[in-house]
Amino acid sequence: METQPVKSALVDQQINYWKVVRIFLSRWYWIAGCVIISFIIAWLYIRTIPPTYTTSASLKLDDDQSEVAGNANGMRNYSRYYQSNNIQTEATVMRSQDVINKAIARLDYKISYYLTGRILTSELYPSIPFKVDIIAQDSVNFSRSTYVVKPIDRSHFEISTTDQPENRMKFKYGANISIGNMLFRINSTIPSVGDYSFKFNAKSDFYGRAAGGLNIFEAEKYSNIMNVTHTDVNPTFSADILNAIIQEYIINDAEQKKRSA
Repeated sequence: METQPVKSALVDQQINYWKVVRIFLSRWYWIAGCVIISFIIAWLYIRTIPPTYTTSASLKLDDDQSEVAGNANGMRNYSRYYQSNNIQTEATVMRSQDVINKAIARLDYKISYYLTGRILTSELYPSIPFKVDIIAQDSVNFSRSTYVVKPIDRSHFEISTTDQPENRMKFKYGANISIGNMLFRINSTIPSVGDYSFKFNAKSDFYGRAAGGLNIFEAEKYSNIMNVTHTDVNPTFSADILNAIIQEYIINDAEQKKRSA
């Protein structure tokens, strides 16, 4: 019995693009809904993420600049002929805790003021919307809570803390306030427009912010130009802390040269 060969017929399959378009058009509301939801998510993301700003500066190191040890322990002396190593050494000095803390001390860091918006809370540095005077402060164990204030009239205001928002206290302008191991008073009128708050700071509270945004690198390979940048959500703070760090670095360098002379 002979077996007849089976002939396979190739089916000519073509995509009907118009049919695909009609399917999508029949479900247009799903496509429109996805697009609208995507735009809403993107808009909320942009509104809730504060922009960041970068301040930059450049320093030229002397060719005969001596190695500066600063407060960093175990630093080795690098040859002055290897500029990249020299810049790494100077970067370590600039990032040292001593230089950063002295730079913070140059700023008005003790009180931070904030304005609460519908979505974001903005730091007002260097603006001071109302005057808070510190009378006495426990240098270590004072409260880091945020104080929320609201004016009542021209003579009185209301104050509460984020730790105990239900405990609202009424004070007169200029009266002494004792809260959280702090003794202070508010001497000027709180603006009636906007929701304001403030908090007390120590230098250590700004160390991570000052050092974390600092970036030091070589301008060009084997050059003696050192680029320094600082990134922060507050452009004024970024510029002020960068200038203060550079000034303290220069002072530190001059002191080390005098000691080694």
